[in-house]
Amino acid sequence: MPEGTVGAQFITRFTKWRSAVKKPPSYQWNYTPAGNNNEDVCVEFKTANAIDIFRQLVESGMGTATDIAEEMDVSRGYISQLATRGKKEGWLDIANRRYHLINT
Repeated sequence: MPEGTVGAQFITRFTKWRSAVKKPPSYQWNYTPAGNNNEDVCVEFKTANAIDIFRQLVESGMGTATDIAEEMDVSRGYISQLATRGKKEGWLDIANRRYHLINT
């Protein structure tokens, strides 16, 4: 969520999916206040894509392609592609083979 926005945002992912035919999708959730009191909440969700998951992992402290690739069950080359995209979009810094979010 953009800085100063009220609410919460997170991604849910399944790391195990026994008896499922295929891996369940990951979802990005947004919780925002709805109305003038603190009791009403608007909940929205959408299917999370790889760049969303990558960004959340960097935000949570994972900083290397190896660790992130293992967590996402993808290749380090694919993580490098995601990192290049994050850098081009201006929210990721790459220094000494480690990823860091840029405060925007």
